[in-house]
Amino acid sequence: MQAQPERSRLAAFSAVVSECALQGDGIARSILSDAGARLSAYAVALLERLGNTVNELGIYGSVLLKCPMVRETFLHHLKAYRKSLKVALPSASPELGAALYGIDHCQD
Repeated sequence: MQAQPERSRLAAFSAVVSECALQGDGIARSILSDAGARLSAYAVALLERLGNTVNELGIYGSVLLKCPMVRETFLHHLKAYRKSLKVALPSASPELGAALYGIDHCQD
């Protein structure tokens, strides 16, 4: 069960990279831009696999939600892929979403 401490260390490091990027560090900006491009490549691959059946994409995850530079790069690449694609950010916290999911799936 080493995963959780490793995740918190990675999260702390990503916060430092984000702060450096905001201060104009070119390497940090490059790291975050690359992360956004890679995440968008995964999303595009999924969209291509689904064909033209998807017009809206919900994005989740702390990297996309907490790091504006990653999110902006991600959205830029998605819009370049398909201008008509709508991208939605979560309107509630993950905890509320989990609670609502549990309520919905526990009712008979």
